[in-house]
Amino acid sequence: MNTDEVISEIGTAMENLLEKDVHGFTWDLENKVKKRVLIDNNLYHLFSDKEIEEKMLWYDLFTWPKPTEKQKIGMLRTLIDKLTQWTEIELSDDVLQWREQNNEINLLIEEIKNYSEIHPELKKSHHFCFDIPIPMDNIRPELSQGDGIVLIMGQNPGEKVETWNYFPKNLESNHKDIFRKMKTTTEIRDKVAEIIDNKEQISGYPVEASSYFDFWNDEDTNNWKDNKKLPADSSHNAWHRKIKNICEDNCKKNDLAILQTEYFFWSSNNLGEFTGRFGFNWNNNPHEEFCVNINKKLIEYYDTKVIIYFGIGDADRLKESFKLEEAETYPVPVVKENKKNLAKLYFLKRENKKDIPFLICTHISNRPSNKELECIKLLFEYMSDNNGEALPQHEYKERLERINS
Repeated sequence: MNTDEVISEIGTAMENLLEKDVHGFTWDLENKVKKRVLIDNNLYHLFSDKEIEEKMLWYDLFTWPKPTEKQKIGMLRTLIDKLTQWTEIELSDDVLQWREQNNEINLLIEEIKNYSEIHPELKKSHHFCFDIPIPMDNIRPELSQGDGIVLIMGQNPGEKVETWNYFPKNLESNHKDIFRKMKTTTEIRDKVAEIIDNKEQISGYPVEASSYFDFWNDEDTNNWKDNKKLPADSSHNAWHRKIKNICEDNCKKNDLAILQTEYFFWSSNNLGEFTGRFGFNWNNNPHEEFCVNINKKLIEYYDTKVIIYFGIGDADRLKESFKLEEAETYPVPVVKENKKNLAKLYFLKRENKKDIPFLICTHISNRPSNKELECIKLLFEYMSDNNGEALPQHEYKERLERINS
C-alpha cells in the first residue's frame, strides 16, 4: 500500500466507527490525536493552536502545503498508533500490516538496501548486517522502540565462502540456474562481482540479516544452492558465543537485550580484501558517514545503555566519527610487546540526554586470552550495574591483581 491508500483506508474505518458510535471520535479527541501526530514528528511549530483546534480535520494533516513522503509515513505511523490506542476503530489488516512494515527500524533497513543499489560495489557483498537481536537461552528477543539494550558493534560482517550457498529470494531465475550448476561457491562469488562490474542486472545482493529477516534462518530450500538449508557458519556461532559470554549474565539480571550492528554494514572475508572487492581500503571507506548516521538512529530508537565495539585499532577513528569524549584506558592483564591496551572507554555525548558509555575493546576474533575476556566482561558489568559509570583505575588494578594471581 502507498500512503494515499493507507489514508483512504483509515477514512473508511473512521466512517464505520462513527456509524456505530457518533461519540467514537469526538472533536476533543481528534484535537488530541492531531497534536500528538504533529508533536511526535516535529511539525507542531508549523501551525498555531487555533489552526489545529478550529480549522484542521485529521486528514488535513496530509495536505498542508505539501508534506514530504517521509513526513507522511511518520505521521501515519503515529496516527495509526494513537487511533488504536485511544479509540475503538477497526483498521483493516492491510493498514496494520503497513504499520508493522513501516516502523523506524524497517525504514532504516530500506535505506541500507537503497543505498546499496546506488553504490553497486556494495552489491559484491553477500549480505549486510543491521539490528540483529542475539538470542539468550535460545530465545530471540522481539524488541520495540525504547527497549533497553546493550549494543554490540563489529567492524563489518564476516563472510565465509560457504555463505554464497544462499541465494537472494528475488534473484533472477537465469542467474540462479547458472549458480546451481557451478561446482564451488567461490565461482558464484566471483560471478556476482563480474556481473556487477559489467553493469548487468542482478537482484537481491546483498542479502539481508536483520531483526526482520536473517537468511541463516530461511527454511526455503529453493534459496539454497543444493536445495538444502545449511547451518550458520562456525565464525557466526563463535562470535555470538563470545558476545554472550561477556554480556549475557548481566543482561539477564538487568533485563536488557543484546543487539548487534556493524560499523560497515556489508560483508567481506576480511578487511584486507576491501580494495579488491570495493575499490577502497578499510581506512578510506567513503561509506563511513552513511553507516554512522544510520547507527546513531539505531542507538536513539532503543534505550541504549552501553555500546561495545570490537577493534581497538579503530579507536581514534570512532572517536572522530561519533564525536566521542575520551574517559579511560585500561591495560591488558598481561602486557605483550604488541598489545598493551585492552580497552578504551569513551562517552557518546547527547544533548539533553544521558551520555552513553562506548567501550572500544580488542577484537574478539583475534584470539583474546581468557583473562582478557574476563576483564572485558568486568568493565561491561561495572558500567551496566553502575548507571554507565566508568570502573575506576585503582579498582581495575586491584581486580587485575586477583585475575593474575
